[in-house]
Amino acid sequence: MRELMRKISVEVKLITCFLLLVLTGTANGERIFLFGLIAGLVWISAGESIAEAGRQLRRFSWFFFVMMVVPLIFYPGIPVLIFSSVELPISYEGVHASLLAGSKLASMFLISLAVMKTTPIEEIHKTLERWIITLKLKDSIIEEGARVFFLAWLIFPQLLVVLQTEFSKQKGGIDSSPNNPFKRAIEIGYKIIPLLANILKNPQNYIKGESNK
Repeated sequence: MRELMRKISVEVKLITCFLLLVLTGTANGERIFLFGLIAGLVWISAGESIAEAGRQLRRFSWFFFVMMVVPLIFYPGIPVLIFSSVELPISYEGVHASLLAGSKLASMFLISLAVMKTTPIEEIHKTLERWIITLKLKDSIIEEGARVFFLAWLIFPQLLVVLQTEFSKQKGGIDSSPNNPFKRAIEIGYKIIPLLANILKNPQNYIKGESNK
């Protein structure tokens, strides 16, 4: 089964990946465990180990932290009790929502990373271009929107890493004064938005796929 994904056509991999990402992202309850198992099988079929999966996911620990802490703290519900008397500022529903969010993200990241590790980014880009031509998306705005949508979904994990790296190189000149949080947020937005647009327009210059190894 190992290395199986390298033998599958790019078209089949991308279609399967998009379907799994959508199904995993909308899964609730016990179904997320099923998609977690599927994500693990996809990862192994790419010739990768469980230890490598853990190493890859640790790269996004800051993102997992944010996405899991928000529902943990703000999700309404029955407060968690300690020794039947002390209430914690979190609810049982919040704990469930936090674990669900973490499981979804881990599963989706592994699926996306498995595809990226077994497919040259150039081939992914060419395949998306062929699909756009086949669908006859002649309007430039719709065409660009479709390209960005599919590409962003697929390379989202690596996109986070690239954004973090590239932004750290360009963050000079941002007002770091705590008295100007609004101004700082605007300046960060001015730097991130064009950077993100450039990455999605020329992903092969930033994203490392199989061909870049």
